[in-house]
Amino acid sequence: DDISPENFELVWEARGTGRPVIDGESIYDDKPDGMYSGGSLVRVGADAVRRKAYRSVLAGAFGFVHGHNDIQVLFVPGQDASLHGQRGHWKDALDRDAAKQMTVMKQLITNSNRDWTKLNPDQSIIVNGNSGGLHYSVAALAGDRSFALVYIPAGDNLQIDLSRLASGVNASWFDPRTGQSQTYGTYANTGSQWFDAPGSPGLGNDWVLVLEAGATPPSGGGGSGGGAPPGVGAPGEAYYCANNGGCTEGFGDCDSDSDCKAGLVCAINVGPAYGFADWVDVCVSTGGGSGGGSAPPQVGTQ
Repeated sequence: DDISPENFELVWEARGTGRPVIDGESIYDDKPDGMYSGGSLVRVGADAVRRKAYRSVLAGAFGFVHGHNDIQVLFVPGQDASLHGQRGHWKDALDRDAAKQMTVMKQLITNSNRDWTKLNPDQSIIVNGNSGGLHYSVAALAGDRSFALVYIPAGDNLQIDLSRLASGVNASWFDPRTGQSQTYGTYANTGSQWFDAPGSPGLGNDWVLVLEAGATPPSGGGGSGGGAPPGVGAPGEAYYCANNGGCTEGFGDCDSDSDCKAGLVCAINVGPAYGFADWVDVCVSTGGGSGGGSAPPQVGTQ
């Protein structure tokens, strides 16, 4: 359920006391959601656990305690009464996705290239696009402005103030499910840029935007990835079609039919068929591709 205040909001408040704070009890994996408050009773999945964990840690908690409904009472089917929706052997729950993905979060936070102790919660670097409720993104910025982490719960597109970083910025996407990273672009630390998470927006498509200072930005400023200014970029890069007066057939990235030349539509996530990454949307004839036209106006679907 979307309950207010959320734990990460309480972490924000507790930091004002000057004392360290830990999120010691949050949502329980595989518990029927809202079972005590007339909620949906849909079983809590790994995506909800990740959302709770990343938002609390980037809000300033020094740790997060993962809990599973069956482990909570060391449940054994056929032996114990299921009082809170327990259904599986507690030992099996030790290997659930959410449990393993807590080590992925640790991998990100304690990366040897970044000093996590410098991080401070900082929502001000998010300029635009931050929705409320379960879609709410949480950011933290290093005190020396050497790096920033932005957790995006639902793959929404965010505009980020890059001037808050100390120098040219390398941007990458960190997958909280697998721990894999993918490079996104290099930018000058001036102004702001839109960043489009991989995949289509929606709960469960969560990502961490990793911004690291120390890069040499492209000549003339701007960036080489999403949000590049007009005239900058190459086919297959975010906003390429919009920035270059529209694309001919077989080129991308487009975000709506208006980014394509007359008679073409913008086909969603068909990049590999045209030699581009899987998130790239491509201008095709009305008989080609799938998904086509009318991508939502919130800037892209990647």
